[in-house]
Amino acid sequence: MSTKIAILCVAAAVAAAGSVVAATCPIAAQVSARRPTVMLGEPIDLTLVLRNTAAGAIELRAPSEKSGNVRLSIAENANPTAFRSYNGPEWGTKDARRPPVRLKKNGSLRLNLHVLSNGVPRVAKPDPKEISTPFAFGAAGRFVARVRYEDRSNCPDQPVEATVTIQVATPAGEELVVWDRIKTCAACALLLHTAELDPNDRASQDAVALFRQIVAQHPRTRYAKSIRTVLSKIDIDNRGDSGNYGDEDDGG
Repeated sequence: MSTKIAILCVAAAVAAAGSVVAATCPIAAQVSARRPTVMLGEPIDLTLVLRNTAAGAIELRAPSEKSGNVRLSIAENANPTAFRSYNGPEWGTKDARRPPVRLKKNGSLRLNLHVLSNGVPRVAKPDPKEISTPFAFGAAGRFVARVRYEDRSNCPDQPVEATVTIQVATPAGEELVVWDRIKTCAACALLLHTAELDPNDRASQDAVALFRQIVAQHPRTRYAKSIRTVLSKIDIDNRGDSGNYGDEDDGG
């Protein structure tokens, strides 16, 4: 072998050794909406499915919107690349450490996501990359919802993601009257999302009072139906907290 050929062979070997091959992500994602068409102010329930596409079993981080490894962002259909991040109640705040999940070959798992109330940061200049309305969808239209799952141990290059199209309709008539009363009410959005009253929060109490007015004044609207469910749960919780000791044995 000539010296020239030997040098070329060594150079080729060095180049090959120095190249970096991107790892193949063994996780496939799919997201679907229980109701792809909703009205402004109505909740959207999404289901994220993660499937193992590897040749064998794998272990992955337990997917959870609460731990923050599952995130949602929304873009208008007219501008599908301009996604803005959604910040739902308890999203990214809990369950920071959870045991890994083992998925057998072709195995899958599901995560249900409830989308409605959005936590708007109280700052002078909102981040344009974050949703700025108390409801996830503050206006009607056609949107793309993107769910991302992050697991750097299996997919180090980028998050696993999937998208679904959501059609949000404008309410009309009496429904529109109700929407106009609640659309800027952050406490209303939170109550409709969680059905949990904070007794120490004045805004939450004011929202309950507004809900009772709406149910009385607009009882046949779709909003009133959802609001009644929330009020019923709050009233039951309040009765439970009040305590009933009439059946206790007084020792007599």
